[in-house]
Amino acid sequence: MKNKLFLKVVTVVFVLFVFSPRVFSYICANGAGGGYGENPGEKVAGVGSAIENYIIDGGGYFLKANSGISLFLNKVELSALNGVDYAELNAILNSAADNMQTACSTYENLIKLAEITPYDEAVTAALKTFNYNGFLKEKNLIPVIFNEVGEYLKRGDITGALKKIQEKFDEISTLLAAIRVEAAAGNLPGTANLWVLNGKCCRALLFGQYIAEVFGEINK
Repeated sequence: MKNKLFLKVVTVVFVLFVFSPRVFSYICANGAGGGYGENPGEKVAGVGSAIENYIIDGGGYFLKANSGISLFLNKVELSALNGVDYAELNAILNSAADNMQTACSTYENLIKLAEITPYDEAVTAALKTFNYNGFLKEKNLIPVIFNEVGEYLKRGDITGALKKIQEKFDEISTLLAAIRVEAAAGNLPGTANLWVLNGKCCRALLFGQYIAEVFGEINK
């Protein structure tokens, strides 16, 4: 009986995990798609709105690009000890740049859809009355980034927050393209550009994460 009960519990948890995107928020703006009302023809069974799908897809490509950027920075960091394999370095950088560009393209489609889709009024109301200051202190978040997120969400401007992510993605992609040219010419990119790149990636990641955290909280 205990085994049967355990199996039922596991089954229920799995079903909720797969079919309730508004309950579970992950890394990069997840859950924000639940802030939009139904747009005929745009609902995707078992996953959530098409907007949420774009958010998941775009976030996935960004995280994959960010992983490549971290590996690239790792190789640069160790180059004084291990030397530089430019073929390997360029392969890592090219893959990261391609994934970042795909994240940008995905967000372009996301914004187009978001701009023509009405908001869910109940979610908008929850965002406007959310205790941002209390949440900031409770979760010990970085104020300068969380306050930027709050400026959009406290107005119910979900699309504006997503546009800000798109802007951050575009900046990273542009910087990657410049660094890519340097590496392709057989030169280690300048340290200043690498610091800027790393900083932009960190801020974009946290901006998206804080959006996901807010939606995770209001959808409990």
